[in-house]
Amino acid sequence: MYKRLSAPISCQIEIGTACDNNCFHCYNHWRHEKTVFGAQMSPEEFDVVVEKLKNAKVFNVILTGGEPLMNRKTLLFAAKKLASNDISFSLNSNLRTMRPDDAKYLKDCGITSILTSVHGPNSEIHGIIVDANSAFDETLRGIHISQEAKIPVGASVVLSPKNIGYFIDTARTLCSIGIKAIYPTKAACPENCSSFSSLSLSREQVNSFVKVAEKESKTMGFKFDILSAYPMCGLDDLGSIGCFNRRCFAGVTTLTIGANGEARACNHSSDSVGNIFSEDLCLIWDRLQPWREGKFLPEECWNCEAILLCGGGCRVEAKTHRGSISAMDPYANPKKVIEFMPILRKKHLELRASLKEIKKFRVKYFKKRKEDFGGIILPEATGSPMFLDKGGFAIINKLIPYSVVTAHEVANLAEINLPIFLSSLETRGVIDVLE
Repeated sequence: MYKRLSAPISCQIEIGTACDNNCFHCYNHWRHEKTVFGAQMSPEEFDVVVEKLKNAKVFNVILTGGEPLMNRKTLLFAAKKLASNDISFSLNSNLRTMRPDDAKYLKDCGITSILTSVHGPNSEIHGIIVDANSAFDETLRGIHISQEAKIPVGASVVLSPKNIGYFIDTARTLCSIGIKAIYPTKAACPENCSSFSSLSLSREQVNSFVKVAEKESKTMGFKFDILSAYPMCGLDDLGSIGCFNRRCFAGVTTLTIGANGEARACNHSSDSVGNIFSEDLCLIWDRLQPWREGKFLPEECWNCEAILLCGGGCRVEAKTHRGSISAMDPYANPKKVIEFMPILRKKHLELRASLKEIKKFRVKYFKKRKEDFGGIILPEATGSPMFLDKGGFAIINKLIPYSVVTAHEVANLAEINLPIFLSSLETRGVIDVLE
């Protein structure tokens, strides 16, 4: 189903399981497993991890938890170690204990961004959800400290029946303090959660807040996206697909590493596929081949012509709500595919027909890695990986970041549809068109 990569493109590393919030919607599986609760990754253990990431040519890391700032020593060590090995990194944190010296150090190490969480417009609503009365003011203070250090900060708003009615007010609050990227995301529980029905949104509620978020993002001027996999056919409005369709890439391009070294397909999953402290990363990665082959998708998804655009939703949601990792995502509505596929095909043909001729362009910075099928590149501008066949990768190998190149210079490097290829490079943020 997906091309087999030699190693993940990105890894989420949980450097500790402790957290000073106690969110009722938390997806950390150890909330239900005391065996790993309280684990912390030491700097020495992180050193082992980063060496294996470097050898496998992993492009970027998300430092997460738990709350990473509760393992400050390892967090700061990790930032410096990743930077010295040319592995870009970002941070997921509630920022309650962020200090100015922390923010400056992270900025100096080259942190790309911070994702925090704000679940209500005021201390009362947010405090109820995270079970900490002082959390709202402390998180806003941490946001301000990070912004003062010139670190881009985005905010997730995890929505459940308890706070979905406050989303607009929450977005206004976030915009008022300079947040430019807001990620309203439905609450979703970990794989080993026994019951989550009281916190789950219905399909109708999800579509409702999608419409609201789309409208308000234009009115207030913030970037709108989600942080969890959602089936394309679960959307009522085809126009939402462009900004609200995120495929699951667990075991395909990403891997999660726990504080105890146990590796998993994703943050929500509790199933270990090996321990990075004692095993090679690429060996662990090989065990996730069933995820790349779509082995856990239901037959109805396999037979759907939109599968490569959609990905089949979330396998953990399927297991939690329907008892099997191979069940249909609870938000899926396959009948919608019949309605929107003809429209998508028409839009695709119109896009191909409207391609402009690119004569000269400037190459932006990107990372690259050779693969059996060709290679992958990760543009710094978008952070969105691009899979290339051998012909496309042959051209990329001739492109030097920050150089100016003409289409004529690369036209004969490979048998490839050059207008489509260059247009794709522009869309993915690999080049800036000059002529």
